[in-house]
Amino acid sequence: MAGERPGPEVFPKVSYEWFASAASRDSQVPVGFVPLERVFGTSVRFSPGQKIHDVAAGTGRSLQYILTKVPPEIARTLKLVASEPSTENHEVLRRRAAFNVEIIEKDAVEAIAEVKNCDLIFFINAIHLLGDGDKVAAIRAAYDSLVPGGLFVVSSTFIKDGVPEEEKEFFDKWPFNTFKALGEFGENPREVIRRVRENKLIFWSSEQYQQAFEEAGFGVEMEMATMPCTLESIEGICHYSVWNGHTIPGVEAERAVDISLRGLHTTWEGMKRDKDYIVNRNTMVIVGRKPQLPAAA
Repeated sequence: MAGERPGPEVFPKVSYEWFASAASRDSQVPVGFVPLERVFGTSVRFSPGQKIHDVAAGTGRSLQYILTKVPPEIARTLKLVASEPSTENHEVLRRRAAFNVEIIEKDAVEAIAEVKNCDLIFFINAIHLLGDGDKVAAIRAAYDSLVPGGLFVVSSTFIKDGVPEEEKEFFDKWPFNTFKALGEFGENPREVIRRVRENKLIFWSSEQYQQAFEEAGFGVEMEMATMPCTLESIEGICHYSVWNGHTIPGVEAERAVDISLRGLHTTWEGMKRDKDYIVNRNTMVIVGRKPQLPAAA
């Protein structure tokens, strides 16, 4: 149909063996970062003196992963910025970076807007935690903060089209059982659900991300891949403070981990899945490129 936006390129499913190999101990690539492997060496190029901003850096796992892709002689010349609102993570983040890194204690949108003249901005598996307005604001702020030709690299496993049909039951039951577990740990489920609704956390589809990037002015490259997740990797999600802060807001951090794990394990056992069962989840990687300035006449 004329005027209709072309859909993102969808890559065929890759085997679990491919992911297992890419995420092996030898490769040092955590399974959550495997979908980004295609981006490095193609869209993303590193050169001396670049300024790189890792948004919502957490404890530095994403920055640590990014730096494994940079030749050492270039890594030493980079200007690294990591934004992370939780001061509890700063010491570990700095240690994992292994290079001098400037840490900005601000939320994502404010940090992206403040850190200007970046060559590369990474927002790894966290943009889905922003509200609708903040997602748009983050994308537009990234465009403004990049130098011409700069890249905004975003990944997310939490998208509307992220759940294959065969896994919808699991991803419906997991949050239900997590809310059910709140009372077992002395929390008020109604109050937590009220806070969730106030946060207005709504996952976007890959097409919504594509549209927002294009409307901000980016040229867009996108891929979708099916990522097989082990029970262990999903348990890892339950330990993320940012995840728990949005799914069960207002719950003390250590207790939130226990509640999330209880919800997960109740779901897993209730569906009679063994520990080796693989949960498929679609992952989006989107690379927004800010256009180069026109050549001087």
